Amino acid sequence: MIPSLISLQGNHDAVLPEGIHETTLLEVEDSFAFNPRRKFLFGGLVGGVQALSVAGCRKLYINGSFVTSKIEPGDYDVAWDPEGVNAQILDPVFIDIQPPRLTQKAKYRGEFLPTKLLQSNKDTYMVKFFQQVRNTSFSKGILRIDPVNDPWFRSERDDTD
Repeated sequence: MIPSLISLQGNHDAVLPEGIHETTLLEVEDSFAFNPRRKFLFGGLVGGVQALSVAGCRKLYINGSFVTSKIEPGDYDVAWDPEGVNAQILDPVFIDIQPPRLTQKAKYRGEFLPTKLLQSNKDTYMVKFFQQVRNTSFSKGILRIDPVNDPWFRSERDDTD
């Protein structure tokens, strides 16, 4: 469930309260896809989450101005866990993580970074980094989705079994 946004001192837009909040794409749509710009971004997010779901991704984290009160967010940011992901069917745009990630933005309207370096098991700081309010000492929340089990895609997979 997505909690109500909170205001933080010195921060213009309200943010998620501190923590990692389990959710579904339907809840993300209900909470954050409320105008044309946000619906446009949400469509890209669904495409990216679906591509990661097909490849076996079990955890991803959503951050960025999309999950704030900002009326016209620039984009969204996703950190995805590569554990269990089939690299053979992973969309190659998720492999090229060098800035400015224009291919990702063109295809999915946001940025996708792995939670771990793809060549090793060494953790990166993405999930922790996502929980910091930029240029402050404040913490904020992020959203976590299980793409493989998200109800948004379940009916599509059930029809093909």
